[in-house]
Parts: sequence; structure tokens; C-alpha cells
Amino acid sequence: MRIDVVSTPVRMTVQWFVPSPESGSIVAALHALMVAVRAEPGCSSCHLTTEMGERAGLSYTEEWKGEEDLKRQLRSERFSRLAELMERATEQPKIEFALPGGVRGIEYAEAVREGGTSR
Repeated sequence: MRIDVVSTPVRMTVQWFVPSPESGSIVAALHALMVAVRAEPGCSSCHLTTEMGERAGLSYTEEWKGEEDLKRQLRSERFSRLAELMERATEQPKIEFALPGGVRGIEYAEAVREGGTSR
């Protein structure tokens, strides 16, 4: 009997607000990152939604086939560029990681990037 190990899909969601005049350049940069992430092994999907007003609301989501795929991305230069875009927020961004063991916040990304324990 053959038993296949199936990875549990994981998701990273980032929500933040930026000044409306800056939203065009930030959205363009996010689109460039999305092209790169979709080509990465293990990427299931990636999407961005925007809400325009006095300030622009951005919701960016990446879905990965497994947690190891996500961890590899969190250590990448591409994630560093995403973090730079989040620094342009008008208030603290909300970042959430839906993992097999539950939902985690930014501390998960920090632990992975520092090479520490991530659980």
C-alpha cells in the first residue's frame, strides 16, 4: 500500500492602507511582485484587491501548496521588497498566516527570517 504525504495549503494575507497619491506606484510594484511569485514552485495563487478613497486599502494574498513553500518565500528578496511596500502604510499593516497549526501574525515571518523556531 502506498501512502502519499499531502501538504496542507497555507495562505499569507496582508492588509494595509496607503496614501491615495502613492497607490498607483505601490500597486504597480505589487503587480511586478505577483508576476514573480506566480512563477515560484509551490505557488497556488496570488491576488490583490484595492479599495480607493481618501486613502487606498490594499489586500494582498499568496496561497502556497505547503508551509515549506511559504517559508522559502519569507526568506526571499521578493518578500523583502513586499515588506518595503508595507512600510509605506499610513497605519500598522495587518499580516496573517493561515497555517496547518492555526493562524499566526507577523511574529511568524520574523521567526522564519531569523532562522528561529517558527511554531
